[in-house]
Amino acid sequence: MKRFLFFLMLSVGLLSIEVDRKKLDGKLNRAPPQWMVEQIEKDLEPFKTNGITVKNLNQTYDQIKNVWPCASRIYILNNQVFIQNIADYPLSRSNSKAIFCLHEFTKYVTFPDIDVILTAFEQFGLPNVNLSAPVFAVCKLKGNKQAVLYPELTMIGRRQAQIESILKYRISDQWNKKSDLAFWRGSTTGGGYDTHTNLRQKIVALSMKKPDYIEAAFSPYKQNKYKYIKNYRLEGNIEVSDQLKYKYLIAADGNTFASSLGWQLLSNSVVFKNNSKWIEWYYDAIKPYEHYIPYKRDASDLIQKIQWAKEHDAEAKRIAENATDFFLYNLMIEDVIVYIYHLFHEYAKLQKFKVEK
Repeated sequence: MKRFLFFLMLSVGLLSIEVDRKKLDGKLNRAPPQWMVEQIEKDLEPFKTNGITVKNLNQTYDQIKNVWPCASRIYILNNQVFIQNIADYPLSRSNSKAIFCLHEFTKYVTFPDIDVILTAFEQFGLPNVNLSAPVFAVCKLKGNKQAVLYPELTMIGRRQAQIESILKYRISDQWNKKSDLAFWRGSTTGGGYDTHTNLRQKIVALSMKKPDYIEAAFSPYKQNKYKYIKNYRLEGNIEVSDQLKYKYLIAADGNTFASSLGWQLLSNSVVFKNNSKWIEWYYDAIKPYEHYIPYKRDASDLIQKIQWAKEHDAEAKRIAENATDFFLYNLMIEDVIVYIYHLFHEYAKLQKFKVEK
């Protein structure tokens, strides 16, 4: 399969990545946060004993190509990004965006020479399959030792716009003026077709029964058929800035992780996060009742948790402030680059070969 230098702009070229170089250099010139070090070590641990060879990568690539065609083989050589896509499959839009971001990051940092398999699809995992090389993924199930987590990059332009909107709103943001309702709006993903199997349907159903606690509705359909959700509240999309008017924001898993969780942590509102079987790169760093309020995966205790927040307003405010501080010091674009920089350097130490054209 042929490698080529990745410089495609595609529609991805419209993506604008704004990086504070001074802030980035400051972060790179000191030790990374301990949680980053621990997450990278944990993800790479299964491959430390034997290391990673070209044979390992070829075998893994061959194993997944028929069941996971959205994966790509990425080469970084002399700080240039090359790509080799799986034969007979076009480069996915998601992978194009992720690889474009890596290409842009090389303007700010020098990556080591590496050969890696990467997917920008929501998650990666092949049960009952032994892989001799890792697959870099945005999300994975707890206990999955095949995937190495990296920050989600496909929505980075939208993410930066959300951050900018939130930071502007925070200038006039006052805790006591926020509505004491718990708010959720999202698409109709999530697997099952009823409140017993679909967390998001359960939350919307709770909103209809307990409107004095929850304001929740589905945004335009995305996945589940209309007949399964026709009896639930359906509303239009709502801007992030309008969601900041609520004291309580609900994060709810869809097919995998709750994609809204990142910006919600910055919102200066309290985040209610369901106990999840999915993990992202920073999940181990955020703690229940320190950065968010947890609730069960079936939402059976969600009303109880909202009531707790209402009765413990000072503690709820503290949790919201902790989450905002965590985001500002750990999840900004500069932190994304720092994480990937250290991840790639640690991965490079495991390679038992020299990357060549």
